[in-house]
Amino acid sequence: MNGTHGMRALALTLSCLLLSATGCKKDSPVAPPGGGGGPQGGGAVSPAARMASFASVKQLFETVDWTNPHAAKLSLLQLVRNRPEFEASDTNSNTSLWARFADGRLLIIKHTVEPDSGSPNIPSTLGIPSAPSVAGGELPASQKASVLNAMGTRYIDPTPLLSAMLKAKGYKVSNGPPTVDNLAKINGDGVFYLNSHGGDGTLRNGTSVYSVWTTTPVDTVNDELYKTMWANGELAYFEADVDRTGGVNGPITSEVRFAITKEFVKNEMAFGTNSLVYIDACGSMDNAFMNQCVASSTGLTAAYAGWSDDSPNRFSGKVAYFVIDRLLGTNMDPNYKEDPPQRPFRYPEILQELAQNHLNSYAWTPTRLSKFDIQPPDAAFGLLAPSIEQLSVDERNKKLYLLGYFGSDGSNASVTINDQPLPISDWSIGEIHCTIPTSGPNTSGDVKVIVNGDTSNTVQLTEWKGEVQVVATFPGSIGYTVTYSFDIRGDVHAYREHPGAAPVRASLEGADALPASFAFLSAGGSISDISTIAGGCPQGYFETWPSAHDSVPTTASATHSLAIAADLRPQSKTLSLYLAVGSAALITDSLQDSMWCPDSPPQGGQFVVPAYFNESDTLQLAFDDKFNLLAAPTITRLPRNSPGIYAFSPTMPPGTAKVAFNGAQAIHPPDPKAGQEPAGRQLRDPRYAGAFRRGAPVGN
Repeated sequence: MNGTHGMRALALTLSCLLLSATGCKKDSPVAPPGGGGGPQGGGAVSPAARMASFASVKQLFETVDWTNPHAAKLSLLQLVRNRPEFEASDTNSNTSLWARFADGRLLIIKHTVEPDSGSPNIPSTLGIPSAPSVAGGELPASQKASVLNAMGTRYIDPTPLLSAMLKAKGYKVSNGPPTVDNLAKINGDGVFYLNSHGGDGTLRNGTSVYSVWTTTPVDTVNDELYKTMWANGELAYFEADVDRTGGVNGPITSEVRFAITKEFVKNEMAFGTNSLVYIDACGSMDNAFMNQCVASSTGLTAAYAGWSDDSPNRFSGKVAYFVIDRLLGTNMDPNYKEDPPQRPFRYPEILQELAQNHLNSYAWTPTRLSKFDIQPPDAAFGLLAPSIEQLSVDERNKKLYLLGYFGSDGSNASVTINDQPLPISDWSIGEIHCTIPTSGPNTSGDVKVIVNGDTSNTVQLTEWKGEVQVVATFPGSIGYTVTYSFDIRGDVHAYREHPGAAPVRASLEGADALPASFAFLSAGGSISDISTIAGGCPQGYFETWPSAHDSVPTTASATHSLAIAADLRPQSKTLSLYLAVGSAALITDSLQDSMWCPDSPPQGGQFVVPAYFNESDTLQLAFDDKFNLLAAPTITRLPRNSPGIYAFSPTMPPGTAKVAFNGAQAIHPPDPKAGQEPAGRQLRDPRYAGAFRRGAPVGN
């Protein structure tokens, strides 16, 4: 020891002696705020005595017969009551008990019964939660996710699959061990999940304190290291089972570790805006602990998930898979996989589906239920990934409308089609407006929303390019042909309005065709007729249509008009196609008439009359299971346009028009397995109905 160190040691020794002389102790902590887990005066407990008490508890914990939990608890209670280090102790209503050291520090002793020894199928009095309100549509502002496991090998570890789910949606997941030091570094996480033990103890003032097991073992070094946390009521000791040795029925091993209280959460941890805090531990729905977790989130925007009582590991793991999978829309839950896949949903709706699947509570007995819940019911947090319900296109304004849940903040968000960004013109919590191309490779395809790096479900915007041909013929060689080349797109995918509901498909009426659609017209030929009028005079007519062509775009003008629209009814696998074209530039009608009477010279004249051409049709088309448009039977009808000669020759045989459609392949069709279920909702073109304006979420 050098001289400087020697002087510091001497000064420290003198200080301790002086403090002892005045009745104080060097490591006496301050009284914990709000009745925390630290000491509140009383007798001292030496490190050696404390470690000895832990050793005796551990020995009995690992050898007592836990097949009779009540008797085992009483044996442990008798042990701690006979040891001089403890000043008070008692049992809890579950398989845990607590003891308070003479210096006020708490020890929780918790044995978890064999997983699934109860029955989740015992009828529950909880019922199904009421329909969710409009609250709860926000997304975590942070991509950080801590997915942590403090349990030993005796238990199933759900964190690998939960981590994979979160990573699939863009979260940056940390799986470091939940030590005291690591938990103290939690700052701004969007998702915090901890699988652990939890239990209660009672302070001298009668306050019950809930604490959650960490992976930091208790020893004299750590005890000294965390003395400030002890002083602030942030810690407790916690003895619990860890592993089994020698197989499934082998003896249980246990360990005493540090546990964190609400004061630790208050002083050491911070959660992000619109975050989810999920403590998967027995009794974690403790009001004080839950409220502090919410209070430790930015803007008090977090939601908190937990259990009201003991939660068997296998059952609680199923619930965790279910909840996180539904919040993300990953469809990776191995136990409750939906077909077609589900999109992300808000937590109030997930709680309803959880109850419908008998996963919202575990019944140890008909009267003892452990309930899973997410609180508060009106948290800003809503779900873990953006959720697209359906798409609609306004072709005239080149807009793509998205309905769903996207959070209210679009400042760090994007909408893509085939991974190419679309310009966003309007953003709200339930609706997005984008500008969409009308030509090129991205007129249809996979549409996604990305918010703060978290990716939505993918919805296909499907496109159909086809031709309808109308061929009109008359006696002689005169006639015309119309070829409509249409390009139509729409959303025909199956979606759920609520989690677990039967998928539906939304109808859309009045969907305009893309600007690339057009009609090609051609006409020409001649027609003649001779008839006898009064007096026996023959009269002849000869009419020609000079050969002509015209291409009519969807943009109207003084000489052209073209309308192509469709009603998409994907639930019934039908499409109504409306076609109408007009042209003043196609037909110039040249009609010549002559009359020969026996006593008169021939009479007659020629008239050249421009004719306005009009054609229209409505076709009822059908989709196959892959949403290809099927070829339609040829329709034979009267022509909409006839030569002028028909006005003078009523006996002229009528012409015929044949309408043919040979089918069209779906471009970017949805999942062919999606939706054979009940009829979906009907939406009109948003320009007319205003059906897409929602300032707040009104249902998913």
